Amino acid sequence: NFLHRVRNALHYHDKGNDILTLRLQGVVANEFGYPQKSILRRIECFMKDYYTHARNVYNHTKSVFEIFELQHDEGQQYGLRSKLTFGLIKKKLKSLDNYTIRNKRLFPRRKTIFEENPNRLIRLFAYCQKYELSPSPSLRKLIKANWTFIDKSFRMRIENRDAFREILEKKGQVARTLRLMHRCGVLGRYLPEFGALDCLVQHEFFHRYTADEHTLRCIDQLDNLVDDKDPKHEIYRDIFVKHPDPYALFIALILHDTGRAENVRRHIDGSAILAARLCKRLKISGGRRALIIFLVDHHLTLWRFATKKNIDDPEVIREFAEIMRDRHRLDALLLFTYADSNGTNEEAWSPWKETLILQLYRNTREFILKGMTAGKEEIDQDVQETLSEIKSGLKEKYHAIFDQHSKLMPKRYFRYRSKKSISKHIVALWQYIDRRERRPKTPFECAVQWIDRPKFGYSELIIVSHNSYRFLEKTCCALATHQINILSADVYTRPDGVALDLFRVCNDDFKAMANSNTKKSVVATLYQINQQEAYEPAQYLKKKENFLKPETKQIFEFPVRVWTSNNLDPHYTVIELQALDRIALLHDVLRTVNDHNLVTVHSRICTEKGAALDSIYVSTPDGQKLTDQDAVDRLENDLKNLLT
Repeated sequence: NFLHRVRNALHYHDKGNDILTLRLQGVVANEFGYPQKSILRRIECFMKDYYTHARNVYNHTKSVFEIFELQHDEGQQYGLRSKLTFGLIKKKLKSLDNYTIRNKRLFPRRKTIFEENPNRLIRLFAYCQKYELSPSPSLRKLIKANWTFIDKSFRMRIENRDAFREILEKKGQVARTLRLMHRCGVLGRYLPEFGALDCLVQHEFFHRYTADEHTLRCIDQLDNLVDDKDPKHEIYRDIFVKHPDPYALFIALILHDTGRAENVRRHIDGSAILAARLCKRLKISGGRRALIIFLVDHHLTLWRFATKKNIDDPEVIREFAEIMRDRHRLDALLLFTYADSNGTNEEAWSPWKETLILQLYRNTREFILKGMTAGKEEIDQDVQETLSEIKSGLKEKYHAIFDQHSKLMPKRYFRYRSKKSISKHIVALWQYIDRRERRPKTPFECAVQWIDRPKFGYSELIIVSHNSYRFLEKTCCALATHQINILSADVYTRPDGVALDLFRVCNDDFKAMANSNTKKSVVATLYQINQQEAYEPAQYLKKKENFLKPETKQIFEFPVRVWTSNNLDPHYTVIELQALDRIALLHDVLRTVNDHNLVTVHSRICTEKGAALDSIYVSTPDGQKLTDQDAVDRLENDLKNLLT
């Protein structure tokens, strides 16, 4: 009846197109009279009911077809062919405890098995896991009739704890078993913390699925690693296969989003409280409990550091390493982040984000194994060894430029940057200085180098020139003119005035820049913009249609936010932005930052499902943080006006 009412409402509000879009979800929720004050809460409650009814219809339909299939098989077994052969082809039914096995399904021997021993409600799924079986329709019906046995005392019994732990310790077989428990209504009743997520919808950028389905998909991701032969996943597979405590990993995954049902401001806080409560109930203590609480409490930390902070800065590596404390936690968190991101939606684990996360992981692991005990002299020695290796790989004509560059650049520039990238920087510096010496009177000169990384879905763009007014902004304009996405930007201005700007960029298909003509056009546009006396970006940035903008007005506007913090970085003020993504967004933001007489030193760009979640690191012209609150308020206000 509920689904018919939804269909009827859609027919009147959107004739001929019975699709429950986000816009129509609010319309139908209002028409159904949901009492929640916020339109988002009304939509969430309505969609929870919708998914619950739709799933019930789906499961009931599957059960009906399953019963028909079983009856058909029985008809063949006891039909004419069986009579003609005097029943000789009749197979003897296999027995298992209080069940019989037929067609890879468990059937109850009698209707009182759970009344006799309610603990069988958990143990039967251990059988399903061990022998690759599924509950039959009759057994599922019997389980439903005995849900009332799953109460507080049931959850506290040691037999059930042991059976559940046994299920979670079988790597590669956990996801299927938990899905069986979820379909039979046992998982959410045995773990009420997970049960609160049932068909829970929350409208935000990242999650495509309901909270319970997202959790099970995360567990799918871990299980799939066992038989995954893809070389790209080797690092995750090795960590998972060698991890000594899968029970802790799976418990943490089950719990990591449970706080979403608690209506707290930060779901992580609610999840951590529920994790502590469950550990107490399941008698989990010591190192296992500490790992579960850590993973739940920090399940977004690796992603946030990698996508929001300057991970080439040793101070950032040190800060992250102090949170991790040891490599075992770091390994577990990498595995957790992989599962969580891939279980969120198909686009959440892009090659670019994986590159950032693995870079942070490897640098932190090296720091933990060596750097946390290393003194300043040992770190300086490592930098000197890196410099020697780079210099030995360069042609002799670059040596003088390299020696000068190594004296003028900060040590953090050399510590966590690849030798190949630094070598390309030296080549670009040599080219720029050579051109400037040969053409000293030209208004603008630069040198450009590209490093394509198709495996990771981006290209490195190296630009060397003398620092000039709004140079970074003009560079972003040149890239936006050719529909090139900027993934990150690092800006280094040496004491001698030479600017080394480093970009990671991709095309509008989020792939490396393979088209050489486009690369040449970018350089030509960069020269053209910088040779003009007056900078007019409007003539280059023709307004493009925003395909992310909905065709019809939404029930609620896209949430645009601007935060400014002096606590996220020890050296710079950090501006965090949230807005609809578009080409030239970074250019427009930098233009506003420049208008406030601030210097951009680093930016980290993150895009999720059409939403830009960017971090811009800025300082005053004298290299200090922006501490004037009036200036901060003006900056935030102008950025909000720009983004809306």
